[in-house]
Amino acid sequence: MSALTLRRRDVDAARRTVTVQATNAKNDQTRSVPSHSTVQGTLERLPRTGEFVFEKPDGEPYTSVRNRFDTACRLAGLKDVTPTPYGTRSRLD
Repeated sequence: MSALTLRRRDVDAARRTVTVQATNAKNDQTRSVPSHSTVQGTLERLPRTGEFVFEKPDGEPYTSVRNRFDTACRLAGLKDVTPTPYGTRSRLD
């Protein structure tokens, strides 16, 4: 998942873009994508402690969101959800 390995240097607040590096992209090509103002504001409010936007207390990037996602689904009362954030799309529309 490219968001988990996103580095601070790849977030351009002035241009409101996020760059996905080739090493983290499905198609192995670097690309810049527009960032919605809500996303940009959220990224700017995150603690700036290290190289990665989303990092563990030891400074390493997260490798999975599965456990937290499963907990969130359980607490929300969602059952039989596909074990990815995409599995909730039709339930949240």
